[in-house]
Order: sequence, then structure tokens, then C-alpha cells
Amino acid sequence: MKKGEIFGLLGPNGAGKSTTFNLITLKDCRSQGEIIMLGSNLNDSAIKYKFTEMGICPQNNMLFDSLSVQEHFYFYSCIKGMSYEHYDEQTNYIIRNLAIEEYRHIRAMNLSGGNKRKLMCGLCILSCPILSFLDEPTTGVDPVARLKLRATIKAFSKIKDSSYVFTTHWMEEAEQMCDRVCILINGRAVVIGSPEDLRRK
Repeated sequence: MKKGEIFGLLGPNGAGKSTTFNLITLKDCRSQGEIIMLGSNLNDSAIKYKFTEMGICPQNNMLFDSLSVQEHFYFYSCIKGMSYEHYDEQTNYIIRNLAIEEYRHIRAMNLSGGNKRKLMCGLCILSCPILSFLDEPTTGVDPVARLKLRATIKAFSKIKDSSYVFTTHWMEEAEQMCDRVCILINGRAVVIGSPEDLRRK
């Protein structure tokens, strides 16, 4: 991947998108091959994996039921070592752009599925990590919020030249979001290129 690139993994159910995602983020163990992450070979030592420079939005929401939206952002900012000024500025920007301002003090257990998804994505991009992984981030999100979510991710990719791995089922979404797309079929990369290249092929 290039710095500042949004790279899409596209394919039908069972194609291997989430498996690839889980191998790269060390959720699952691989049987062979290499993963080079920010210049480090993860085969050598998982300790080299720079977690503070990563953002991960898994396919299933991983939230704390008893924490509010605001408390989630504060908790994650502490883990990432953000200053209060940096946390406050980015949190307000993300909450406003993802249209969850009115839910700022609502506990996660009381949020709708779509708002939980938006919160999960917001936590992933908090602090403008160097590299973020978003596994079907727009699933369950209404069309208007989906557009705002895409715009927010693209904006954050420019703020710090952050790179994103983005999985989706929909070519239209990949075209709107991604600089390059890899189409997976049965665990194999069939083609990689820009959305324009894929349309021509």
C-alpha cells in the first residue's frame, strides 16, 4: 500500500476479505507467507507491531455497553496517548461529521445498530493512525450516514496521509472510496487496480 491510500478488498461472501483482514491484524494465525507492516516482518516478532499507530474497525462491533459515546472516545484517546486538546478537537469533529452528536451521552447498549457502527468507525480513525483497517464499516448504516462516514474517512486519510484497508461487498462503494481495489475470489487476488482500471477490464 502507498502512504495515504485507501485500498479496497472487494468480493462476495466467503471470498476471503475478513480472513485476510484478520490475518493482517493478527486476530487469526496464518499457516504460511509473510506480512510486512510499517517496515517490520510480523513473522519475526509480533512485538514490532505498532498498535498505537493502527486503527481497527472489526466486522462485529466491540463496544463497552455501559460507556457513553463520549466516554468511548475518551477511553480510546487515553490508550492512544493523545493530548486533551487533540482528543477534544478530533472527537468533536468525528461526532459532528458522523451525525451522532445527539447520542454523545447515550450508553452504547442503548444505541441503534447503525449508530454503534458509526461509533466503532469513529474510534478506529481517532488520532489519525498511520494505518487503519475497516471491515465492512458501512454495514447497517443508513444511506445518508454512509455518505458522511465515507467523507470523514477520506478526509482523515488526507489529514495525516493515513492509509486504510477497506472491505466491502459493493463495487459502487469501492469506486467512491478507494484509490485501488483488490477483487478476491475463493481466497485469491484475481485483479488489483484502480476502479477505472477494473471497469475497463
